[in-house]
Amino acid sequence: MYIRNGPEYADLRDIACGVIFLGTPHSGSGVALIGATLANIAKVTFRRPATQLLQALQLNSSPLLDLTNSFKPIHDQLGLVSFCEQLPMTAGTILPMNIGVVVDQTSATLGVSNERVIPVNSNHTTICKFTGVGDEVYKLVLSQIQRLVEEAVISAAPVPLVYPIQIPDNQDVSSTAQAIQFASNGLILTSEVGRANDYSSPFNDWTELEDAKSSTHIDRMTRIEVSHGDVVDGIRVTYKLNNGTDIVKTHGGTWRLAPVILTASEVLSEVLGRHGDTGNGWGIEIQEISFVILDKRKGSSRVCGPWGNGRARSVNMACGEPFQVSGEILAFAGGCDHDANHNSPRIKALSFIQRS
Repeated sequence: MYIRNGPEYADLRDIACGVIFLGTPHSGSGVALIGATLANIAKVTFRRPATQLLQALQLNSSPLLDLTNSFKPIHDQLGLVSFCEQLPMTAGTILPMNIGVVVDQTSATLGVSNERVIPVNSNHTTICKFTGVGDEVYKLVLSQIQRLVEEAVISAAPVPLVYPIQIPDNQDVSSTAQAIQFASNGLILTSEVGRANDYSSPFNDWTELEDAKSSTHIDRMTRIEVSHGDVVDGIRVTYKLNNGTDIVKTHGGTWRLAPVILTASEVLSEVLGRHGDTGNGWGIEIQEISFVILDKRKGSSRVCGPWGNGRARSVNMACGEPFQVSGEILAFAGGCDHDANHNSPRIKALSFIQRS
């Protein structure tokens, strides 16, 4: 509530990417004698009970419901994970009796669409007290923190460009993505950008993964990784086939990989970049690349990149001719080659498989 309304929390609001709840009683607890129980816990932990807090934690208390409802309007801006305790609290040093599960799953969850609910084999005190790095709940919480951070990084707005990618008004960019008939199944293969038809190792992920006998084909991309430096050295793509299998295709170098992760509702809708001769003796190459990722469910887009053109950035100037390919892209094609003094092949040309 304070993050949403308080101007002093604006910076925190802008950088927060997710919230993890551990047995949080969003609507309180209905356990009998909960007030006395929490008072005992508070006495042991803080040496004094927090009376107002205990009253607020009663089942369906107005302060707690107000707090929960005030949070819901901003829930879709965050990644949410709710861990729910599954074990009862039993009699011991702190408790005078067995009281069962303190915060049941109904109270421990917000019930919103983007919430990930994870039941764990813990009670209300052990759910956030890990025995070490081998603790199963610790591993679960750590994995969710890592996931939230990774999703936040790839969804963030790109770092402002040192120079703008501009396509001259008098250039027909559609000519660089002129579609030709690729197959009789409603697909097209765009014209190549880069060193077209002049490389030793061609690739076409669609044809390599398609199996007509078993009706197997690429369903969607789930991850794209770009190896980059002065130029675009390599592309590694993870495809999910229509039979549920994940296949990774690697083309060119694999050092300094920048990942782009696509959710189930996202597609690669546009590729922009530059291609040409950087004057380093390696000839025409893909010098720079950026991706536009479209979320078809939300109708929103995000830009990932640019990568490459490292030498041009150091002198604050663009290098190479711009290219742009628009429309949903299903797979990558192109060619690789070996350059002098390089042990791994490098990307020389790219084209893309699209729906016609």
